[in-house]
Amino acid sequence: MDGKDIDAAEFKNIAAVNRVERTNNDFILYTRDDNASLQELVRLADKHKFRIHDIHTRTPNLDDVFLTLTGREIRE
Repeated sequence: MDGKDIDAAEFKNIAAVNRVERTNNDFILYTRDDNASLQELVRLADKHKFRIHDIHTRTPNLDDVFLTLTGREIRE
């Protein structure tokens, strides 16, 4: 993020964001509406003058849902 130190709480203020995780200089946003969140993320970047370097979106699969609900991974 170009040396900008932004608090994870700023991302939690995005309406559709459920959870925020920080890993080194990256953030992972869990959201109910990726389109709305992306729009708000761009506004937030403009407001705080940071550059978005990379964005990935991913829809949860059944393994993700199982892990979230049980706290365990599926064993085959």
